[in-house]
Amino acid sequence: MDSLILGRSWEFCSPSDNARKLSSRMGIPTEVAGYLEFCGLATEEDIRAHLLPELRSMRAPWMMKGMHEAVERLVAAVKARETIGIFGDYDADGVSATSLLALFFRSLDQPHTIYIPHREEDGYGLNLQGLNYLKEKGASLVVTVDCGITAVQEVEDARELGLDLIITDHHEPSDVVPDCIAVIDPKQKDCPYPFKGLAGVGVAFNLVVALRAALREEGFFVNRPEPNLRDLLDIVTIGTIGDIVPLLYENRIFTRIGLELIQSSKRPGVQALLEKCSVKGDLSVNEVAFRMVPRINAAGRMDHARIALRLFLSEDWEESLGLADTLNRLNSNRQRIEQTILQEALELAENESHNPILILARPGWKKGVIGIVASKLMDRLGRPTILLTQEPSGILEGSGRSPAEINLLSILKACSDHLDGFGGHSSAAGLRVHPEHLESFKEAAIGYLNGLRQEKRPSLTIHMDLRAEDIVAHPFHEVLQRLEPFGPGFEPPLMRLREFHVRDRSIVGNNHLKLILSAKDAAPWARPLEVLGWGLGSYVDLPWHQLEMACTPFFNYWNGRKSLQLELKDVRYPGDEA
Repeated sequence: MDSLILGRSWEFCSPSDNARKLSSRMGIPTEVAGYLEFCGLATEEDIRAHLLPELRSMRAPWMMKGMHEAVERLVAAVKARETIGIFGDYDADGVSATSLLALFFRSLDQPHTIYIPHREEDGYGLNLQGLNYLKEKGASLVVTVDCGITAVQEVEDARELGLDLIITDHHEPSDVVPDCIAVIDPKQKDCPYPFKGLAGVGVAFNLVVALRAALREEGFFVNRPEPNLRDLLDIVTIGTIGDIVPLLYENRIFTRIGLELIQSSKRPGVQALLEKCSVKGDLSVNEVAFRMVPRINAAGRMDHARIALRLFLSEDWEESLGLADTLNRLNSNRQRIEQTILQEALELAENESHNPILILARPGWKKGVIGIVASKLMDRLGRPTILLTQEPSGILEGSGRSPAEINLLSILKACSDHLDGFGGHSSAAGLRVHPEHLESFKEAAIGYLNGLRQEKRPSLTIHMDLRAEDIVAHPFHEVLQRLEPFGPGFEPPLMRLREFHVRDRSIVGNNHLKLILSAKDAAPWARPLEVLGWGLGSYVDLPWHQLEMACTPFFNYWNGRKSLQLELKDVRYPGDEA
């Protein structure tokens, strides 16, 4: 039986015997234990580490392939006071990772120099221009962060320049791994490090942890203070959330601790950014993702990422306020340009409504912004979306986004004969295509997706089956708080909500549905439960007493108070469980 909003069937996850045992041993609701098992946390050790994340629970960085070689070379550089070059990237992850290494080297009084490429002039990744710059600044050793895993030729260029190179990255390797001092990337096929979901800043943090330990063994901190790496987790958290990696295991540790550190950060730049974002009260993943990160990314998209880098490295409050104000202005400009491109793309999309993938190109679209617009179009139209703009060379270059159930990288691989280059992830990728090959690329992508089409839409997976009185109960409320923060890879559980009474229904804001619920037969003074359906105001007159809802929990922060609310995802008449 299909639902009323999404038109999909519901599939229920029943707690396993293992989940029931974990529930009993750990004193958590069976539904929560079942949900954690669904997320891959199926042992008592994993669940305890998830509910009580601590830095000491991190896996040893030495497990990463290349870590020993990298640290050995870095220790030698620190001892000899060589100038170390840091080659970063222009997004929030790359800027955070670059800042992390720079702040650590600053705490050691270690000579270092930094290069971050310009998005539109240099493009992504390691390049000869940047290597020459670092060489001219006196670097003899270069460490990349958030890039370099496929830079085989650029590593050869570094060798010809007399530069030693250490690559730290988290992107997918190609068949040939660069030949340099060390390559640290947990996604290398033979890397024994078990968690593959680190952001670039997470890999860089592991390098710093290992380097500090090695320097301690060398007696480096006998006559100088040892850096407290916990203080760097505000930067690590911003980069981790900004790169949309799964918030599990190490990433969970970073964000759970780091969200608190961001609010109390002693870094003037972080505090200035918070002020410009008007963030007050407890900080959530969404506030970092949708307020702080876009401003950081705006530097690289609209000007140069060094503006955001200077903000993180600044020790002066007035300078930090000025830099944060600049990021605010760049972000406003980005939003204005983004809206213009979105309207133009929607007009072009009217002629493509019958296609399973949207591929649009227009000269003049700003390259640094079209990825965001592609994401918005994908959300609005429910299809993989690729937007392309024309480079001065004539080549078309752009970005694509795809819903979770469709692998964009697989589409590009299947159509690679029509492309000049591509790379990325299953849900987000970049590509280059010659204008003469654009139509053949479109036809190939459409044909590929038509071959994969299924007549029936995928079902909606329900993780928990609850009554209204279960959700408002104090123990369940408390456990949900311990599960935070939710985010990519650890999305909030989807709950079937049944046996409720609707106290009030209304339309608020821009056509948003608001329901005030209570448990059935609850006293008038019992705690209410608020359900919000974003953009679902047209459903206000449904016969709610006959229905059951699919909702996700979230905590709302308002005037210093924290309250549990539900977001409505779908609704249906009661039926058979799939």
